[in-house]
Amino acid sequence: MRIHYLQHVPFEDLGSMASFLTDRGHHLTSTRLFLEEPLPPLSAFDWLIILGGPMGVHDEQDYPWLKREKAFIQSAVAAGKIMVGICLGAQLIADALGAKVYKNPCREIG
Repeated sequence: MRIHYLQHVPFEDLGSMASFLTDRGHHLTSTRLFLEEPLPPLSAFDWLIILGGPMGVHDEQDYPWLKREKAFIQSAVAAGKIMVGICLGAQLIADALGAKVYKNPCREIG
C-alpha cells in the first residue's frame, strides 16, 4: 500500500507508526507543509494520513498552506482515498467536509 502523510511541524511526525507501516511492506511518502513542499498527485498514493500541529484549522492567515491543504483533502475525499486525521488532521478533514470546527472553551493538549 502507498501511504502518504501530511506533516505540519517538524516535531510531529509519524513516530512509531512509520516503522509499523514499513515493517508491513507499506511505502511511505510525505509532504512537509512547513517547508512548503508540493502536494502529490492523487494517483501517487492509496491512503492519506493527516498529522497534528499546534496551529488551528482556521489559521490560514498565519499558515497560508492550510487553504491549499483543505482543497487537497476535499479532492482526496472525492477520489475515494482512505484517510485518517490525527488531532489537527481530524479537524482539517471535518472542515474540508463542511462541518463546523470551533475552539474548545477548555484548553486541551494530547
